Amino acid sequence: MVQIRKAKMEELEQILALFTQAKEFMAKNGNPTQWPKNYPSEEMIRKDIAEGNFYVGVEAEIELLFHFHVGEEPNYKEIYKGAWHRNEAYGVIHRVVSSGKIPGLAQLCFQFCKEQHPYLRIDTHENNQVMQRAIQRFGFQYCGEVIVGDGTKRLAYDYSNLPNFFEILLPPY
Repeated sequence: MVQIRKAKMEELEQILALFTQAKEFMAKNGNPTQWPKNYPSEEMIRKDIAEGNFYVGVEAEIELLFHFHVGEEPNYKEIYKGAWHRNEAYGVIHRVVSSGKIPGLAQLCFQFCKEQHPYLRIDTHENNQVMQRAIQRFGFQYCGEVIVGDGTKRLAYDYSNLPNFFEILLPPY
């Protein structure tokens, strides 16, 4: 059974190796440009670990990686061709990587994040069909497009397990 916990600095070499493997998988599956050669950088991962925002899923070895934090994401301030479903505090999921050995790890990641915060946001590249399917399978809803730091667009999604205002006010039929 995979256990999710915060990553440790001494796991950095394993983490970087999994990112390399993930980039190779993405390239073979029609998504060669989402993560350029230097992304994510070792410095970025070190910072995420030091800030307590980087997680690993471990069975016998590391099988899952992801960044999660609750707070503002600068790339999410503006959304195009749509809108977020809620305007409130949210959890942000980035850089989800699976070893590919155990099915359902993206769903495990999303479930873990949902348990940390009821409203989540995530984005992915338009060519990342694998992640789009995982995101939609969990119940994320498409919101529009965001522009990331390198100037490219990403498809933006959100998820909420909170009832909306009208569901609270109106009795069920």
